Amino acid sequence: MLIKGRSRKSPLTVYARNPTLDSETSVEPTPIMNLMSAGAVGAGALGLVLLLAIRVTGSIARKRRRLLLYLFKPGLYLTAVVLIVLVMIHAALAITAIYYGESALIRRIHIGIIAAIGLAPWVG
Repeated sequence: MLIKGRSRKSPLTVYARNPTLDSETSVEPTPIMNLMSAGAVGAGALGLVLLLAIRVTGSIARKRRRLLLYLFKPGLYLTAVVLIVLVMIHAALAITAIYYGESALIRRIHIGIIAAIGLAPWVG
């Protein structure tokens, strides 16, 4: 779209070319960017909670062998499910980051890369 003889540029592209601009006035966060941020923080928190749960359960089960017998198999399944969820969240974050980053910076989207990232968690 042309405005006064110039091509319209996205705010992210304008800010990338002139980093001295005030970031609050040049780049407006979109709801998807807010969702990506919340997803990244949530994935990090979930990963830390999983590690803490494994550590605490391991410390408790070290003293009680019977408890280790009861907790190991369900804990293994829970760990596998949480890791699958984390891989899916990370793939979604990577897809959206590549999509918005490429469209804003180089005005092109590599569908093959996005499709490969989208299929990888399902294949894995």
